[in-house]
Amino acid sequence: MALPTAPAVVCLYLTMIAGVSLSFIYAFIPFMVVSFPELGLESQAQAGFWSGLLGAAYALGQAALLPFWGSMADKYGYRPIISIGLFASIVCLIAFPLAPTFALSVMVRLVHGGLNGIHAVVKAYICVIAGDDGQVDAIALYAFGQSAGFVLGPLVGGLLADPAKQYNWRGKFWQDNPYLLPCAVTSMAHLVSLLLVFRYLYEPQITRHQYDLPVKPHVVDLSLPDPQHPASQSEDTAASEATALLPRPLPPKPSVEAEVCGQFPRAETLGFWDIFGLRAVFLTSMMYGLVGLVQSMNQEVLPLWGAAPLNTGGLQFSSAHIGILNSATGFAYSVFQLLLFPRMCRAQGATRIYAGGALCYCPAILLQGCAGPLLRISPALAWALLLLTEMMKGICMASAYASVLLLINHTVEAQYSGTVNGISQSFASTARALGPLLGGITFAATATGHRPFPFNWYFSFILPALIMFEAYHLVEKCPKSLDRPLGSENGEGS
Repeated sequence: MALPTAPAVVCLYLTMIAGVSLSFIYAFIPFMVVSFPELGLESQAQAGFWSGLLGAAYALGQAALLPFWGSMADKYGYRPIISIGLFASIVCLIAFPLAPTFALSVMVRLVHGGLNGIHAVVKAYICVIAGDDGQVDAIALYAFGQSAGFVLGPLVGGLLADPAKQYNWRGKFWQDNPYLLPCAVTSMAHLVSLLLVFRYLYEPQITRHQYDLPVKPHVVDLSLPDPQHPASQSEDTAASEATALLPRPLPPKPSVEAEVCGQFPRAETLGFWDIFGLRAVFLTSMMYGLVGLVQSMNQEVLPLWGAAPLNTGGLQFSSAHIGILNSATGFAYSVFQLLLFPRMCRAQGATRIYAGGALCYCPAILLQGCAGPLLRISPALAWALLLLTEMMKGICMASAYASVLLLINHTVEAQYSGTVNGISQSFASTARALGPLLGGITFAATATGHRPFPFNWYFSFILPALIMFEAYHLVEKCPKSLDRPLGSENGEGS
């Protein structure tokens, strides 16, 4: 089934601004943290822990409440939940740069993440309206929109932050609120998307399957007399008549438990904890979580590394330079999703694409760490290496990200799409909450000391490589049946 044009375009825009909302603060977050006087920081090199805490707040809020929003979307519909998330984003994006203290800014980001369920719900919605045949294209479109947001986000954050200093804008207002402009622009984009949702999104009709409970021998007492039959009826005949009244199982239709774990469904409909306990859901959610962990670590470490002085292994870049560097990842990410991923996924399968992306990410990030020393020798070569490795990382991350989203949506039927996407997004959000903390603390502990290799600043590049190598091993445990939608004609029971 082809994607409906109007809802697909709206979903593309929604995922794009979701990516912007997630990534735009990373271009200026070290500078913003230093600007809070109560922290007593003197340079961006000391901002690792506090930057990590602020960056983790949004993802932590999502980790807590995304399963709830996913379940609510399955129960009450996708449009209301998307609208609630957009309205919350509009308010929180304006409140964030106006927070007078660091603690209050963390609280605003935490509330923003908790109330914004569009990341999981839009993903579920676009897969449902695409049908089984169109899920690869739907995931490619979602990932492309997200990557476009990751391109625009650092640009919006880096180029619009602190306009009084960057562009000599006059007036005390911009000096007192240096980060309001990028937040206001992002908030306005959410307002436009809210209007588009009201106008163009519709609630899809979902076929809801039910399964009979397994028959237990003690459910019916065959010795009870049946008033509709004569007392002279033989015992064998009475037993056969009573047996006919027992619930008859529906024709075999394997659920994800039957296909992946070799078990049969135990309830007429799967509840939240039934879905959460499925082995396929757990495996794919863990794979998604590892991708989110590495991605958030990179988003945290790159601006810290870029802003750090040269003598600590950093690049000594401005926020605009960091934004441009971040956008190189998003550019490669977007081109790969738009042109190559659907074709490669249909030819090779999502499990192989994930494995390839996870494995190739390791040399890309290790090579990028060499740009710091190279910058002292040849700035031109260092810039070339940075852009090349950022694009390599973007392609690898796009491969792993899009393929695992497809695998997640193949673990259950459409009627549970919101719930499973909420669960998996909660795993990823938990990882994204830990990622900035882990990345920030690791960089702060290694960049400010004089430790020997590999426990100097370069360890911030070794750690994500090790995590992605573990993700490569984890995908080996996934069954190949997940390469196809659950219950599809060419994949059922195989």
